[in-house]
Amino acid sequence: MFQDASLSEPTICRVPTTRPKVFDEALSTGQTHSCLGWTMRCRGVNREMWMRNDYRYGEDDPLSWPQPYCASRPYLSCLRLCERTQSDPDLPLFKLPIRADFLELDTSSLIRGPGLWAEDRRSAFEHRCRWELIGWSSSRSMQVMFLERLKSLPMTFPRLCLCVAETQRLVLEVEAISTFFSTIRPRFAAGATSPPPKADMDLVGCFTTDIGVAQQLHRARRSHLVVEMSTVSGRVHLGTCPLRLPSVYVGSGADEGKYDAFDQFTRSHLGAPRVFAWTSGRLRSGPSRTRGKQSIPAHGVFSPCKHHLCLGSSATNNLWAIDNQGNRSRKGHLKPGSPNQFEVITHALLPGIRTTWKDGLLGVNVDKACVDVPAAPFAFPRPDLFVTISDSGKRMSVLSTWLRLRPGHLAMQTSSYCPGKVSHQMWRAILSYDWVGKSDANDRVRGKETQRRDLAATFLVGCLDEMSIQEGVSVDATWRGKSMPHIDVEDVHEILWELSELGFRLEILSVDSHLRVIENDSALRKHEKHLGHCFPRGRYDRCWIVELAEAHHGLAECSWMRRAPYVCSLCRVMSKWRNCPQSIQDERERYTEDMLISLQQDMALFYCKSFYTAFGQAPTLPRELGHVPDVDAEYPECAVSLTKSTGYYHDVTDWEASY
Repeated sequence: MFQDASLSEPTICRVPTTRPKVFDEALSTGQTHSCLGWTMRCRGVNREMWMRNDYRYGEDDPLSWPQPYCASRPYLSCLRLCERTQSDPDLPLFKLPIRADFLELDTSSLIRGPGLWAEDRRSAFEHRCRWELIGWSSSRSMQVMFLERLKSLPMTFPRLCLCVAETQRLVLEVEAISTFFSTIRPRFAAGATSPPPKADMDLVGCFTTDIGVAQQLHRARRSHLVVEMSTVSGRVHLGTCPLRLPSVYVGSGADEGKYDAFDQFTRSHLGAPRVFAWTSGRLRSGPSRTRGKQSIPAHGVFSPCKHHLCLGSSATNNLWAIDNQGNRSRKGHLKPGSPNQFEVITHALLPGIRTTWKDGLLGVNVDKACVDVPAAPFAFPRPDLFVTISDSGKRMSVLSTWLRLRPGHLAMQTSSYCPGKVSHQMWRAILSYDWVGKSDANDRVRGKETQRRDLAATFLVGCLDEMSIQEGVSVDATWRGKSMPHIDVEDVHEILWELSELGFRLEILSVDSHLRVIENDSALRKHEKHLGHCFPRGRYDRCWIVELAEAHHGLAECSWMRRAPYVCSLCRVMSKWRNCPQSIQDERERYTEDMLISLQQDMALFYCKSFYTAFGQAPTLPRELGHVPDVDAEYPECAVSLTKSTGYYHDVTDWEASY
């Protein structure tokens, strides 16, 4: 039976005499929208859903195909059709980016593939998405995160298309929810009207095998198909996306769990990255009996991070004249009589660690007998790697190589990839290698070409099919528009500050996932909200996006009153970690400056100890940028006080609304 909502009475159609086409267990005998270009195809009971080449969910994508009526998601039949004219203001919600609008990163980048969407196209898309999201705060989280990724993160062109397609789907679903609750749902509850309202043929409609549902849809003037049951089975093979993506869904198209699988797939693009391929640390009750006798690979051996006093000329802009004058002993080992604690590297090119965090680091008992885990490899090079190289020319060469690798490496640090983690020594080898020079016959004889290929495979593991390292780049590396020969000390400070801030934030995410004890999903969502409030953007799903404008915001605020909300949010996060000290768990309604500083000291020490126990090495800690960068950015304000009494911060982080 075919029923069109534009008709006052249903039209009965006979089963076609041609070979039937299967939609799960339903045999369709009619068609609602000729404008959909819909042709019935074999779609069996058990089929595997993949992302298609047009970045849609195959024939089950609700944006492109009428779906079986889903009682838990009735609004999906209110999705609008995809056909749009060039003059339609909603065109950005249906049109994917084209290669001509994709701008690869600067020509000095060694990694080919990552880039950004052209600003005018991205702005038009963002404007249309944000307009649709007004008034739907409960449905904004993922859409806004996708928009932030499009704006802030370099990505390959296929990832850009995927990101845009997922954003389009989410925004159109929000619009469908609005249409359903404002127009369709009241018609469900209302009785028959005379004359009946005109059907909206611009909506995608749905299928159903339930006559009762069909009557409801007819009363609401919704386009739909009534289908008969069939036992014919089959399987469909979908054209897959050029990306290596996991299977989206396996099962019946009428199963409501299909949409849960779609949602889970969408969220998988927005997961926070983890800086370590971490392993669980185990506290020992006593000294190890095998200490000094274990045979461990060189890259896994832990040796305390030697923090040397490396001072150079303090106010010069001549980077090539700044030399290391450290107090290292031979081969970098600890000097006789040194205590079991980390030391702090200082250098004219390296921003200093903030005092509270430095004191916490020095308070850690660096005793391998207490930790049964090898040092974890790194996703980012440690900032001190760039200043512990004695030769100034080599040091600047290593810094230049990082600037060339940086854009592509940032593109890899998302949940879309599984980038490899490498040791401190391997990072030094990667950054010290001459990637710029072209290979020749002599290089092949000496094995240099093989070395280049092996290093590239190590660096790009997990995304070799999307990115590559190019040879013979003759353009100088750049930082904020300045070429390498023209950067000064402040520029180097900014580069290394960004590197330390990235490492610090990602390490916090790793430690938190390792130590937190959360009872249920509701508590986890609240915990993640507090974790997001530790940083200027105010959201958990964006805290790992670092911008230079944040150098003096958040935990780096100079004013203790403005810093207090971020400190208290981090305190609430740490209070859910195993073995958290009572001084951090104790809740207080208000703080003085001295109380807040004391709390910060306890938190810094606990964090550094927990990190060493879990990962077997010193954490990357936030550093203090000595100047204010000439960049603009807007961040949400935190509530700092609810009383006129001066000298007190009243903690409202437990109940303040999300930003």
